[in-house]
Amino acid sequence: MTTNPNRACWNALLLCLAALMRRSGWSPRVALAVCLVVLLTKLSARAQGQGNTNLDVTMQLTSSISLVFDTYSGGCPLANSGTNSVGLNLGWANNTGGHLSCATYTCTGNPCTRYTLSTPFRLDVEVTNSTSTRYGLRVWISNAAITGVTYRLGTTTLPYARPGTATQTNSYGLLQETLQVRVNNTVAARVLSFTVQFEATAL
Repeated sequence: MTTNPNRACWNALLLCLAALMRRSGWSPRVALAVCLVVLLTKLSARAQGQGNTNLDVTMQLTSSISLVFDTYSGGCPLANSGTNSVGLNLGWANNTGGHLSCATYTCTGNPCTRYTLSTPFRLDVEVTNSTSTRYGLRVWISNAAITGVTYRLGTTTLPYARPGTATQTNSYGLLQETLQVRVNNTVAARVLSFTVQFEATAL
């Protein structure tokens, strides 16, 4: 239950006034003056017992970059699409062709001396809490090199170590990329399994 502070003050004043007039025989005016002094003294003491303080908050915002891979319509589907760690299956191929329609097959030479499998995918790079408008993209192969096999992102041949300079410089947002695997026909039959590392840095 909430008590009205104004009503409580009036009640206290009336009780004080009645008690003084009954016990001391003072006139109403004198008794009222004494009660007012007592009441004001108590209110002042209560007010002095209250304190104000501030809570100063410091918060630091740090910038961050997110990099997500998505399946491109018509390209080979990415396993775990929509995340920053995906898988890609290009199927099998030799110098006569490949078996997945989503992977584009091309052959160099007649007869074929090198064939290529490629597929597009989407790359979405976004930034938060930053005034940056562009980013540098470094891409490389983290596996050991295989003689006769090269990997490309678009028209750029990928190295087997983190490059010292950006492979690409792009604006933030969605971007179509194409991954290519080139294989000489001298490479022995085997399973090619490799990891492509992507690193985006705000510029």
